[in-house]
Amino acid sequence: MAASLTLYCLDELSDYLEFERLCHDLLLLEGYSRIEPLGGFKDKGRDAVHRSTLNNTETIFAYSVRTDWQVKLAEDAKKIFTHGHSCDELFFLTTGDISSSKRDKWIENIQSSYGWKLEIRGREWFRLMLDTKHPNLKLQHPAIFPPEIVRFMESKREASQQKYIFISFSQECSILAKWIAQKLQILGYEIWSPQLDIPKKSSTFEDIEEIIREQACCFLGIYSESSLSDSDLAFQKSLASSISKQKRQDFLVPIVAKLDDVETVSRYTSPFEPILFENWILGWRELLKRLETTKCQTSLPKGVISTLNLSLYEDVIENQPDEIHSNCLEILRLPTSLYRFKIPDETLPELQEAGSDWAFKLSTDNTTLSFHLPPEHLKEKLGSQEPQKIILQSSNSIDDTETGKVISELLKKSILVTLLKHGLLYCEDTKLFYFPKNLVHKNKLPVTRPDGSKTHVFCHGKRKYWKPAKSEYYHYYIAPNFSVRRNLMKDFCVLITTKYRLTDCNDKPLESNIINSRRKHLCKGWWNYAWMNRTLAISQYLSNENGIITIGDDYSENIQISAQPMRFYSTTSINEAKVNKSGKSRQSMLDALDSSSDEE
Repeated sequence: MAASLTLYCLDELSDYLEFERLCHDLLLLEGYSRIEPLGGFKDKGRDAVHRSTLNNTETIFAYSVRTDWQVKLAEDAKKIFTHGHSCDELFFLTTGDISSSKRDKWIENIQSSYGWKLEIRGREWFRLMLDTKHPNLKLQHPAIFPPEIVRFMESKREASQQKYIFISFSQECSILAKWIAQKLQILGYEIWSPQLDIPKKSSTFEDIEEIIREQACCFLGIYSESSLSDSDLAFQKSLASSISKQKRQDFLVPIVAKLDDVETVSRYTSPFEPILFENWILGWRELLKRLETTKCQTSLPKGVISTLNLSLYEDVIENQPDEIHSNCLEILRLPTSLYRFKIPDETLPELQEAGSDWAFKLSTDNTTLSFHLPPEHLKEKLGSQEPQKIILQSSNSIDDTETGKVISELLKKSILVTLLKHGLLYCEDTKLFYFPKNLVHKNKLPVTRPDGSKTHVFCHGKRKYWKPAKSEYYHYYIAPNFSVRRNLMKDFCVLITTKYRLTDCNDKPLESNIINSRRKHLCKGWWNYAWMNRTLAISQYLSNENGIITIGDDYSENIQISAQPMRFYSTTSINEAKVNKSGKSRQSMLDALDSSSDEE
């Protein structure tokens, strides 16, 4: 059987007159508007003719379903010549395979023998025309393409084209959107969301309307008050609602994050009832049920999906509120303005050494941007001119860079300068800032937990790694990593990730091929409790007695970051006793319910 059902039908056709009609229709659609069908069994080599009024040329068409199409082509050409038909171009259509060498050979033969131009098309041309450009023609020729086969091909074509779950949301719902997208990807669904950069080829500059109409099998609209007021998001959701009402009842799947928004959103989505995600677990289960009614296909077998489905954990989930601690620090205060300095050419080399004392962004034309004035010793070295003050609130971009990106970069650099001021060192080999040995008493970082209990973590230590041939020691140093994020909260926030600088006993960084095994050896058995202690230890070490990380001396210009990681509240919780009793590992449960993050 042919790999293509279209080719299979052409191979099996027995009605030659119907094939002639199919060829006539195709040629008419391809621009031969004055084609005149002839055909029959005494056509003298001509199945159709066409005279162009533009260049006054005569084209003769000959069709063949024979496997020996080369013999048929030679016979038809001879008949046309013998009967003296006017011919400038011979157009030969065959259901046979045509190689490039045979094509070139016959074009040359016809030209040298008769002086005609030869156009020749084979079975792949038919497949291309009938599957992609003119698929509706198959419905008009049931003698060649049985209706049941056409319906099957159409359903397969739609399934291959409409395969994405399109996710639309506003910035305030980005965490929920990312969580849903990643869970659906794990289950084998294909996602399209330029806001999440999924897939990588997606872009906000693409024709979103065409993607939703032609490539999406389902539209997940996460509704919120801000999404209803955003014109682009409102258009996407309106389009999805229109498609659901006109074609596919199950196309639009509305989602609401807050109970307070259900009534308002329902007026926009009626008659499609939104799924409430105030409780993410219950919302997730309802979403999976809803997706079963859509045309969305998953690449995983149902058995695998059942294994991955979060409903497996319903016996350990309780409808009791729970407090969730994060590694996210709230920015309490940001400067309202920036300083712009013009640096003379001759002092530019001094900037390379200034980065450890002063956080700045080097912009165009020897210009630097900073939240703070450079220290006095740097002012003399840099010889900068009087600074220009830029009010952030009134500027969408600064020196051709989006203001938000400038703020993010300066925030990150300001934190790194603060690390150095607090005694941390920078390792050029590992690109990590780390706590050196004896920076704090006995290498112990004190920790005060949210419940008031006190403990400590070691910021430096020595471990023995057992090997069959010979055991060896290695040293470890806590290496805090800070990143500034704009897609988690409404404004900027700071994430702490605890990393480790690993060295041999001579303080030489370990080779890359053994770092992973040593890191696993070091962190084995560390669960959320242990990682939380390290996050608290780092933030509390950098903070003052008021629990605030302060960057900058002038109050009107300083940056203030809370040393207390942000806490969130869940309407459900995990019954740890049931987890242990059922034999499910605590870590696998936390991973399954974790609201996906790029951090540890």
